Amino acid sequence: MHNPEFTNFGTSPQADRTLLDGGLSMAWTAAELALDPAHRTSLLTRLAAR
Repeated sequence: MHNPEFTNFGTSPQADRTLLDGGLSMAWTAAELALDPAHRTSLLTRLAAR
């Protein structure tokens, strides 16, 4: 970790909650994009073009 304050925050219950909140937000975003036909088509087209 970068410094003692960062280490203290990174090992706190608040840090655990922040990680869970971020993961949940990403999951909801992925689900929303996958369920929207226009977004899904756009994402799959862009993926195939890679």
